[in-house]
Amino acid sequence: MPVTMTPASISFDAGITPVTDRFNDVYFAKGQGLEESTYVFLEANELPKRLSAYKQSSGVERPFVVAETGFGTGLNVLNLIKLWQSIPVGNPQATLHILSVEKFPLKKADVEKALQVWPELSSASENLLNQYPPLIEGNYQLHFNGNVKLTLLFNDVLSGFSSLLPVPSQAWFKSSNQCVDAWMLDGFAPAKNPDMWSQDLFNLMAQMSHTGTTLATFTAAGFVKRGLQSAGFKINKQKGFGKKRDMLTGMFKGLPSSKALPPKKHNSIDKPQFWPITPYIKPPRKIGILGAGVAGSIAAVVLAKAGFEITLIDRSEKALAGAHQQAVLFPAFSVQDSFLTRFHFYAFVQALAFYQQYFPNALHRSPLLQLIESGHEKKAQLIADRFNNDELIRLITATEASQWANTELHLSALLYPKSGWIDPQKLRLGLTHYPIQYCLGETVETIHYDDDWHIQTRTQQLGFDGLVIAAGDNSERLLQQIDPNLALNMGSIRGQVTHIDQKGLPSLSSIVCHEGYICPSTQTGDYSLGATYDLNNKNPELEQQAQQKNLTSLAKHLPEFQQLTKQPLDTRGSVGFRATTRDYLPVIGPVPTTNSLIEKYKPLRYNKNAYIPIINDYYPHLYLLSGFGSKGYTSAPMATKMLLSYLTNDFQPLGADLIRATHPARFLIKRLIHNKA
Repeated sequence: MPVTMTPASISFDAGITPVTDRFNDVYFAKGQGLEESTYVFLEANELPKRLSAYKQSSGVERPFVVAETGFGTGLNVLNLIKLWQSIPVGNPQATLHILSVEKFPLKKADVEKALQVWPELSSASENLLNQYPPLIEGNYQLHFNGNVKLTLLFNDVLSGFSSLLPVPSQAWFKSSNQCVDAWMLDGFAPAKNPDMWSQDLFNLMAQMSHTGTTLATFTAAGFVKRGLQSAGFKINKQKGFGKKRDMLTGMFKGLPSSKALPPKKHNSIDKPQFWPITPYIKPPRKIGILGAGVAGSIAAVVLAKAGFEITLIDRSEKALAGAHQQAVLFPAFSVQDSFLTRFHFYAFVQALAFYQQYFPNALHRSPLLQLIESGHEKKAQLIADRFNNDELIRLITATEASQWANTELHLSALLYPKSGWIDPQKLRLGLTHYPIQYCLGETVETIHYDDDWHIQTRTQQLGFDGLVIAAGDNSERLLQQIDPNLALNMGSIRGQVTHIDQKGLPSLSSIVCHEGYICPSTQTGDYSLGATYDLNNKNPELEQQAQQKNLTSLAKHLPEFQQLTKQPLDTRGSVGFRATTRDYLPVIGPVPTTNSLIEKYKPLRYNKNAYIPIINDYYPHLYLLSGFGSKGYTSAPMATKMLLSYLTNDFQPLGADLIRATHPARFLIKRLIHNKA
């Protein structure tokens, strides 16, 4: 489970230059931080020339990746973004991806104070602060104008970078489609922070580099030079910045053949798992997305913004046709350490930043109260204590909860001060701001692959070199046209929401979640409350029994709403169907060829710990984006970031363990392990 990071304890020399109390060292040169950053890291890595050539290249097949050891105030990252944004755009798919790790992250207020002395960075600084994550361990992907991604790793340097690798324990294995192009080694001075400058780090850098990867660092310490040379880097010494005599630059030349060891035999349950790794394949240009629900719509926006030609296909006459009136961004924190709770934690944190950036008019910020049933207070306190972050979550009394909600409540609550809800109608309107082609009101009749993906609808045939299936509870049916053996056993859950007039009722000032939920009123003066959770119910029409259930549940937990159960039943509302999986995690990623996977990984039938260093076969540029259950609006932004990484041969925004946990092949792997057909 994510844990709270120890924030950096800093002071400001002369009120300007940040100094770390832990290492008694400055974050950058006094009065010359920007100049130092440019000289030591940008120019020494030849980034002005290299980025210009990359952005003008016609054959972009992956992002240009720069990795930094020591995010600190973010100065190097923002300076790099400024350089990138100053270079004219050539190829619209050219992307800069920055990986930066920080074990002792600064508080947001300290970052803001440290950066305010550089007005030339103000635009990127504001964007950084708007997306700055809570100081909780993990991987956070932030987005900036001009096709720039920053994956911020709140972790120690080895764990942070290792989490990005598909098989981090195997120095001999290199994924050719995921490599760093330039390193900025910017930890505090080696003498004061030796843990940042270890041989293990230098070896990890070698694993993440390709022949030609450069590095630059302010230090010229002998053991750093020798360690990098041992890892396969050719090192040069050059004039340091300002009064500093020397600094190091280098280029990865590859390990000597004597060090290119073969894979070791594994008998441990901690063996590397190769089945989520996809072979390198040239990115597509023209992508069809089957399904215009929330996942498909958000994917269309993100991929179109990244330079892909996108067509959104759906049997409904409009995008988000099945959306309810309001969609709550629910965090679903838990005391349990599971893939499910971890995925939803990171998804929730980053969903808020995503909607603020892409659909600001559709996002309504609102505190959220999760009422705690009597007897569960200790468990709730454990959840709050685990994160130890009052801005993110805290346990409050019933009296305090009543004040936050502006209505009488009899239960204590977990308060999420910075949650919110989405207006799907405004989200639909926001789609028009992006270059998306639409093919709506069309039912997909057949799908087949012949050099490209061919889609036959009721009235026309469409062709694409990439295909994303994001059709909710219809996804599995479409997928089995391609591979009848790929059974995901997805289910469909019916949810009914009730709409009531706010007139005569308290004016809620927060979202309140109990057995169901109720949102603050919309501009029309309606409250939305619900939602039912009905398995095996396919009725698309409103049911009076479900309406009554929603009203009864609300009245039980919000006493001032009890009058609703004594009035004639309100029949307004909406019905939706949620696609879900057996483990309640979404399905995100490339679709494996079933026969190949069963054959290559059949040793798992007899030994669940079998070590099989074989990369499976996948259908060319076929991806699945489904199974979000009732948290589609919360999870879809994260899922789309993962999809984009698959499409562009890039490092993933989450650790390899969560990539495996959401991978479409996981169900087949489980069936092999349990020796099932």
